[in-house]
Amino acid sequence: MILIFVSIQSSFAVDLAEIGKVTGVYQRAKSTIVTMELEVKLPPGVIAFINKDIKAVIGDLFSNDAKVYRYEAALSGKGNVEKDAKVYIFGQKENDGTNIYLRLERRVSFEPKSTGHVIASYGSRIHIDRGSLHEVHDRDIYAIYDSSGHYKGNIEAIGVGDYETIGQTVTGERSRIEPGDNVIHLGQRKFFGLGFMYGFSLPVTDGNWAQGPSSWRKGSGIVADPLEDADWGDFEKSANISSRDGGLFWEWQFRDGWGINWMWGIYGHSSLGYNNITRNIVDSNGNKIGISTIYIKDNFSVEIISPIVLKKNFFYPDWFSPYLGIGTALYRSSFSDIQTVYYRYDDNSGTGQGVNVRNRDPKIAYATLFPVVGLQLFSSNTIHLIIDTKYFPPWRRLESNGEDHTWSGWITSLAVTTNW
Repeated sequence: MILIFVSIQSSFAVDLAEIGKVTGVYQRAKSTIVTMELEVKLPPGVIAFINKDIKAVIGDLFSNDAKVYRYEAALSGKGNVEKDAKVYIFGQKENDGTNIYLRLERRVSFEPKSTGHVIASYGSRIHIDRGSLHEVHDRDIYAIYDSSGHYKGNIEAIGVGDYETIGQTVTGERSRIEPGDNVIHLGQRKFFGLGFMYGFSLPVTDGNWAQGPSSWRKGSGIVADPLEDADWGDFEKSANISSRDGGLFWEWQFRDGWGINWMWGIYGHSSLGYNNITRNIVDSNGNKIGISTIYIKDNFSVEIISPIVLKKNFFYPDWFSPYLGIGTALYRSSFSDIQTVYYRYDDNSGTGQGVNVRNRDPKIAYATLFPVVGLQLFSSNTIHLIIDTKYFPPWRRLESNGEDHTWSGWITSLAVTTNW
C-alpha cells in the first residue's frame, strides 16, 4: 500500500524527495508536456521539479500498475527536459518496508493563484491550471499574456474546481488565447456594495464664492415703483446644494467594468430671503405726507432626487479605477416672490393698509439626464472609496416675469461602501 500524507508545515525548510523519472517530452500548442512514472500518487496541481530546477504542474493520472503511477505534467516556465530526467517534490519520503509516506509542504508544493497557465481554450471558455486549492474564487479576474508578454485579454472565473478553473473572456479576442499562455491574477470583481454617500456643490455668485444671504443688497430710499426693485440677489447662484444628512448608497458591478450606482437620497437646497424698503409719500407739490414700506419675501428651492448612474470603469479591478457614466434623477425646483406694500399717512388715513403688488410661484419638475466623472479606489477590496462629480444641465428653465432662477452646476460626492 502506498499512502500520502499532506501536512502544513510552519517553515519552508523542507527537502526535495526523488519520486520518479521523465518518460517522454512533447509539445501541445505552445506548452511543453512531459510524461512521468512516479512511485507515489500525487493530487493534480502539485508542483514537481525536474532535475531540481524546472517546475512542472502535475496533471491527470492516465495509468498505474503495482507501485508505478503515470502522469502528464505541464512545464511551468521554460526549460530543456530530456527523457529519464529525475523528478523531485518538496517533502520528506519515508519507507517502512510496506508503505511509502510522503509529507508535502503545501505552501511550496502548490503555486499561488497569482500566476498560472492556460491549459485549454474553447470559444469564450478558458481553462487555467489554478483552482480552489490555490485560493481562486468566483469572479476572480485574470489577465492573459503570451510567452513574449503580449497582452491578449481578461477572463473572469465562473467555475472553480479544486485544481483548475474555467473562466469567461470579458475583454480581448477569444481566438487569440491558446494553451500555454500565461495568466496573472488582477483581483476580484465585487458584485454588490452598500454604503453611505454625501455630496455638495460650490456656489458661485458673479464669479466669486457666494457669501450667502448676507451678501444680498438692501434696498433703501425713495423708489418710484416697487416692481423696479425686485431683484434682491440670485438665489440660484448662491445655492449650496448638498445631500443634507447624506444618502444610502447602492453599488452593483458587472463584468467588463460596467456598473450601476444609486443614491437613495436627495441633493437639495432652500433659501428664504426677507427684505423691505421704506420710502416717502409726497403730494403733487413734493411735500411729504406719509411713508410706505415694501415687504419682500422670496423662497427658492431645488431638489435632485435619487440619482442613479450607469457607469463604465477603466483599469478595473485595479485599486485605481476611474469611470465615466450617465445618470438620471428627478429634478424639482420652485421660486416664490411675494411683495406687499403698507402705507402710513401723516394724518393717519389708510394706516396699516396692505396691498399685494406681486405674488409669483413658478415650479418645474422633470426627469433630468446628467454626465458623471468618477474614481473608484480599492475595487478588489471589501471597502470601496468612491469620488464623483455630476453636472446637472439646465434642461428646463425656472422663469417668471422675465427673471430666470434656474439652478445648474456641478455636485461632487464621496461614498464609502462595504462590498461582497
